[in-house]
Amino acid sequence: MTKFVAFRTDAGEFCVPAARVASVRVATGVVSLPSPQPHVAGLLQLDGSAVTVLAPLGGGADHLLVLETGGRRFGILVGEVTGVVDFEDAEIGPVPAGQLERLISGVIATGGRLTMLADVDALIRMLDQ
Repeated sequence: MTKFVAFRTDAGEFCVPAARVASVRVATGVVSLPSPQPHVAGLLQLDGSAVTVLAPLGGGADHLLVLETGGRRFGILVGEVTGVVDFEDAEIGPVPAGQLERLISGVIATGGRLTMLADVDALIRMLDQ
């Protein structure tokens, strides 16, 4: 069983592994960048350093998930954090076909709803483009 932080955007319901979430914050203090890359919403001052904030998973920007991977920190804007949920590995379906950018690494179909598993590694790669 793996713990995930579940959230919503205008595009649907998503989750990320809870082990990758450093904090959940209200989305205030994000400063826009001039001429940003696609999906870059801006910067946030966090613990004395600037953290890049992404918005690749649809509209809605009331909250911010600060994620950590490979020694790097970044944020993603989300509409609402809905909680921490547990899923068995067997509940996670395969990577969905048809993605222009592979941002979703699996799909969980439970209770008549689809929850998309956001690929944290793919999100961090957006910063290196």
